[in-house]
Amino acid sequence: MSSIIYRFGRKFFTFEEFIELTKYKKGYGRNLLTKLKKQEIISILPGEKDKRKRLYKLNWDKIKQLIILGGKEKNEILQNLPLSKYQSEYVALKNFEVIDHDYDLLQLIQRVFNTGIDPDIVITNVGEPKQVLIHEFG
Repeated sequence: MSSIIYRFGRKFFTFEEFIELTKYKKGYGRNLLTKLKKQEIISILPGEKDKRKRLYKLNWDKIKQLIILGGKEKNEILQNLPLSKYQSEYVALKNFEVIDHDYDLLQLIQRVFNTGIDPDIVITNVGEPKQVLIHEFG
């Protein structure tokens, strides 16, 4: 799953693009996409030109939940996003992109949510956490 996040992020992709980029065998790739669909990690849509061809897209809401839950899945996701320059910092992510970062968690929260709460944003640490702050919105 983590290499899929790194390669596709918020872009739509076809089965053929998935196989080409991951170098998986077609049978394994088909099974993996089915598994990811059942876990709600990806969404499947009919193709724009050919309705029989499917388009796949990563489900940011599910990825965000996995980041919030922490553990192995969170670490895999963060390792496969381009976050190495934010080591030991807190980052605000929205749709697989860093929108802000800081070493001070409270200052980051104040800046990010200065104009209001955006449920698509998740704030997490990269590397070892220094502070823990949990607040659920909505």
